[in-house]
Amino acid sequence: MVLMPQPVFDAVEHYKKENSKVILVTPQGETWKQQKAYAFSKMEHLIFICGHYEGFDERIRTLADYEISIGDYVLTGGELPSMVITDSIVRLLNGVIKEESHMEDSFHNNLLDYPVYTKPTIFRGMKVPDVLLSGHHANIEKWRYEEQLKRTKYVQSNLNGVYSRIEELLKRDQWVLFCGTPCQAYGLKLFLKKAYEKLIIVDLICYGVPSPGIWSSYVKYLESRHGGRMTDFSFRDKRNKDNGHTCSYVIDGKEYAESLHRNLYCKMYFTNYILRPSCHECKFCTVERAGDFTIGDFWGIEKVRPEMDDGMGTSVVIAHTDKAKKVWEEVKKGADWFECREEEVLQPRLNSPTGVAKRRRDFMRLYRLLPFERFLDKVFDDKGLKGEWR
Repeated sequence: MVLMPQPVFDAVEHYKKENSKVILVTPQGETWKQQKAYAFSKMEHLIFICGHYEGFDERIRTLADYEISIGDYVLTGGELPSMVITDSIVRLLNGVIKEESHMEDSFHNNLLDYPVYTKPTIFRGMKVPDVLLSGHHANIEKWRYEEQLKRTKYVQSNLNGVYSRIEELLKRDQWVLFCGTPCQAYGLKLFLKKAYEKLIIVDLICYGVPSPGIWSSYVKYLESRHGGRMTDFSFRDKRNKDNGHTCSYVIDGKEYAESLHRNLYCKMYFTNYILRPSCHECKFCTVERAGDFTIGDFWGIEKVRPEMDDGMGTSVVIAHTDKAKKVWEEVKKGADWFECREEEVLQPRLNSPTGVAKRRRDFMRLYRLLPFERFLDKVFDDKGLKGEWR
């Protein structure tokens, strides 16, 4: 069954107002994401066109202001997707739920959600983390944020609508802490065009930004392999106290773990095959940055302060501005820290960009041409990357 144009045109023209926006729900549309929900929650009147079975007459597309998809799978019609979209919008309207509730949602800040627990404290040998039982709210918030970061490392966040949201909060005289790659931090300052006293910008010592296409294909590969949906991925799982050399992920409630050095995605990342080409010419690989703070891994801590090498990782913090130094005076009271010389913390990415993999173009061409599993078979064997790619 295909929807004819005349009844759909008649219905839309009957209900459409000056402030209406028409959404066509279709598999060919832009994938629905949280930042889109924020943008649509500001609109006053929405009209949904839902196809059914085979779809709709192609001329119906001319009515749409937006074409939206909720994912790569088949339904009998667009009614359920329109309900999903509506629910994600309505919960953002004033008075529906408390603002602080949706401010902590997954994807609100482009991070996955932190783990949550209920009673009992110990269930089948699995214990609720001690920090959550401490009653210390600041430590709990810190733990939650760190867990969110661990789940999204080596995947760059999508900043659609984020800069506008930051500007909106700053104009409402609210404090904002932004953490991102140095190019994102620089982009935020250009976007805002002025300094804000209540904005703190933290940039990362960044190895490079990976291909989002490779990441998406890798997630689908794992989900197909294990027969479920991925809900968590930790690139630096430190529960083994091995300085984060373990990856772990959860699919349909079951956890899987492997060495960082054996993980296929990390092998592609750390051999520089899947980094964005512009990262190899990054102008921010220097100590001088756009942010108030620069943070990153303290590689070489075992040489500078071996007693602090506890297998859980140590961070470098560089305060660039007077604002950052004031903040640090408060933060350091709750930290185990020491002051060190610049040459002791001069990580490679504070000196120069990551090098280019010689055959990156061939690698990415092969990825685009082959189904992902065949691509992996072409470039990997039991020992890792095959000889021609090492």
